[in-house]
Amino acid sequence: MNRALPTLLLLATLPAGAGGPALEVGEMIRNGDFAAGMAGWWSWTRPGDSARAEVVGGRLHARVERATDWWAANVYQTFGTLRPGWRYRLGFTARKRGPSSVMRIGFSAGAEPSGLRAPWSGPTPSR
Repeated sequence: MNRALPTLLLLATLPAGAGGPALEVGEMIRNGDFAAGMAGWWSWTRPGDSARAEVVGGRLHARVERATDWWAANVYQTFGTLRPGWRYRLGFTARKRGPSSVMRIGFSAGAEPSGLRAPWSGPTPSR
């Protein structure tokens, strides 16, 4: 599986008060445009499986050669605390190549119970 993520952005917004618009707080993902290569990003592959991640031309390329479970190869970043009642927006572009029709992209809230709910509104496929 090949993943290309030119920009990964997580914005925090404060809930709107008294009918006003939500206040944008800022980007939480470090090096979301991969301008500094893999700085701030981690990759993990379960022992016995095979995957690699690298930045080529400002895009993340994650190649999974062998993974016995869908969660066995990861590229991730950890960041600060998510706050209850705040809205967060995660945006990215992903593309895959190869015969498999499966690509999983997820967001983990860390240790449970996190109190987070994910009203997933995507993905929006494009060709």
